Amino acid sequence: MYDISYISYLLTNLFKKLMKTLNKNSIGVTTLGEKGQVVIPAEIRRKLKLKTGEKLIVFAKDEEMIGLSKISSIEKFMSHLSAIKDIIKKSKNA
Repeated sequence: MYDISYISYLLTNLFKKLMKTLNKNSIGVTTLGEKGQVVIPAEIRRKLKLKTGEKLIVFAKDEEMIGLSKISSIEKFMSHLSAIKDIIKKSKNA
């Protein structure tokens, strides 16, 4: 069985990875075109190793913020969350 300290350890490591990613952030400016298209600045495309045709998830926060993420990155993150969810479930049943 996994205890709460192990779950805390996993969440802390996920948070540290997220913070490292945020610290390596790139910021660019783009313009929304007539057809709703947005060009991701070249520096960011290179840094994220984005390829033509790669699928991205678009998400919005209220009416103020838009974000993009590679589907592959979201899938990896979700698998980590799924594992943590299973661990929490097992610890509650113990």
